[in-house]
Amino acid sequence: MKTQVCIVGGGPAGVILAYQLVKNGIEVSLLEAQKDFDRNFRGDTIHFKSMELLHDLGLSDGIFSLPHHTMAQLGVEFDGETINFIDFSRQNTRFKFVTLVDQALFLQHVIDQLKDESNFKLMMQTQGRDLMWEDGKVVGIHTRTAGVEDMIRADLVVGCDGRNSRIRKQADFEFTETSNKIEVLWFRLPRKASDATIQLAGGFAGGRTPIVILERHDHFQIGLIVPEKGYRQLRNEGLEQLHERIIEGVPAFADRVDTLDDWNKIAFLSVAGGRVKQWWRDGLLLIGDAAHVMTPLGGVGINYAIEDAIVAANELVPALKGNGVETRHLAKIQAQRDRPIRIIQSIQGNAQRRIITPGLLNDEPFSFPPFMRILPNVPVLRDLPSKFIGGGFSRVRVKTV
Repeated sequence: MKTQVCIVGGGPAGVILAYQLVKNGIEVSLLEAQKDFDRNFRGDTIHFKSMELLHDLGLSDGIFSLPHHTMAQLGVEFDGETINFIDFSRQNTRFKFVTLVDQALFLQHVIDQLKDESNFKLMMQTQGRDLMWEDGKVVGIHTRTAGVEDMIRADLVVGCDGRNSRIRKQADFEFTETSNKIEVLWFRLPRKASDATIQLAGGFAGGRTPIVILERHDHFQIGLIVPEKGYRQLRNEGLEQLHERIIEGVPAFADRVDTLDDWNKIAFLSVAGGRVKQWWRDGLLLIGDAAHVMTPLGGVGINYAIEDAIVAANELVPALKGNGVETRHLAKIQAQRDRPIRIIQSIQGNAQRRIITPGLLNDEPFSFPPFMRILPNVPVLRDLPSKFIGGGFSRVRVKTV
């Protein structure tokens, strides 16, 4: 089999890149290892900059037709005090909020726009296995579908296969961690009609363990952040201790923690931020989490993946329609994305070291950093967090659709 571009991985980076390439007449094969796009607790906080980009791609109206929730403010609650230190309502954008939509629905919506395109081939339950090399250049990839081995020759292979990227390991990319490993327990608790509407709340169980609450139409999505190996300790202590820790952070959940009655209802994520030194080889490009792993702090991962895909398409479409993709095109993609990635990973690392980790490791009660108290009350400063979290640190524009 032969194609122009073979994309390995059907997450946000891979699907958005496929959408742009296909709509511009490029032949694309998209490989997704699973039978569908449904994963427990995939990132689904789409910030206003990403919504603007999706609007320019013609996708935003369809996203709002899906079950979704919006948040205009992001706040942290501790010991009865709430500080809304991020407020998107004052930003100069048509989307003055964060949009929460199930990532599986979002990805399927994008794929549905390509179902009638003859230059698009979606290959579900297909693993990208070993890269094919000729004279130091990647020329394709070996695949496995339902146990059947095959191969795809391609002008370009794009690795979008996530934080544990097989493609990254196959091509021996140099990967550097930018933050210590943290563990997150994701789970759901039922939402009742009598519950007050929230935007985003963060509590601290026992004053120490960060707990994040995201509202959905019929449930709350909860993230409990623990230090490395903290999940194993919680498992040893038992579900009752976990229930107590949740109630310490959010007393209002005392009447429903018993629904969390099996460890199988809890998704476990262990992650350390990091990035590869060089995103490309001749014939091969990494984007999204395959190139730079984000921690869950700030919910930025999906947004930076979308931006990667748009920048990549802007460079690749003219090259693929012209004389072909050269390493200089791939280098230009990384050059445009390096600075914003480094900035946000630095922010994540500092927040983890200075705010999250002390309480987790040293058993010190959390206290609000002074700047979090000052920001909402100083007009010249109060919009900076929402601008940088929601808008990012780069000028990305859609040029290819």
